[in-house]
Amino acid sequence: MKRSNVLIVGCSGFLGSHLSESTTILNAFDVTTAARSTGDLRIDLTDPRTLATVRDHLKKRSTHYVIIAAAITDVEACASNPKQTRAINVEGTFALLDEIKRAQSVPIFFSSDYALEPVARLTLLNEESPVQPQTEYGKQKAAVEKYLRENFGKYLIFRTSKLMSRTPHPKSILQAIIRPLTQNQDIRPFHDQWMTPVFVEDIAEVLAHPKLTNLSGTFHLATKRVFTRNELTRLIRDQYLPQSRSQITPMSLTEIPTLEKRPHYNTLDASKIAEALDFRFREIEEELPAVLDLACR
Repeated sequence: MKRSNVLIVGCSGFLGSHLSESTTILNAFDVTTAARSTGDLRIDLTDPRTLATVRDHLKKRSTHYVIIAAAITDVEACASNPKQTRAINVEGTFALLDEIKRAQSVPIFFSSDYALEPVARLTLLNEESPVQPQTEYGKQKAAVEKYLRENFGKYLIFRTSKLMSRTPHPKSILQAIIRPLTQNQDIRPFHDQWMTPVFVEDIAEVLAHPKLTNLSGTFHLATKRVFTRNELTRLIRDQYLPQSRSQITPMSLTEIPTLEKRPHYNTLDASKIAEALDFRFREIEEELPAVLDLACR
């Protein structure tokens, strides 16, 4: 059976690099990668001229999915430099989507819980929760979501909270906790920011799932278990790294000076896609022994 062609845009980032190297993805698709300074294609979303590279590629190869993992995800950078970040996260992505539409490919866009209206209590946000972002980063994600809904008959929007990986990576939330614990550094984790992170390995399995071709619309990707950073940090130290001499001192999210107020509840309900694909997302506690084994080598 012939495999579908897939283009991954943003192959140099945490998510994009994992998907580009994932055996799950490579066994399911014929993959072409693209980024500004690496990959099979070199594109810069701030330079419309480089999109000709995408246009030529999509003309030559019938591409089923175009996975858009390219973005500036630094929330504070978006707040302090809205014009510069919008050039990539919004205008550049719009231009890329126009090429995808011309090629009649299906876009897969990675969005964020920040696109949703922040809530004032602990609850799981579903796909029908109001899209009313309060941060510039969230507004940029929401703008692309709106563009997709208005311009494509078939598309996939995947919202995530925090990303983590089974293998060490500096942008994995697990690695950000494990590294200082193993180095006996003191940690001040937030006690009032809740999250439902997702393994990038699970994202790869969702993308390669044979039933995915039947789906269109917006879906959340997340674990069922809800943690604060403080709870997760204490779980890892107390149960898996009791020899660590790190001092854990909880702090409030409000103690960090930011240009915009951050949401306290980064909590998503992923039951919609789990039921549609008959898929079970990995839970953190199940994977921690293997994660720690790799991280501590």
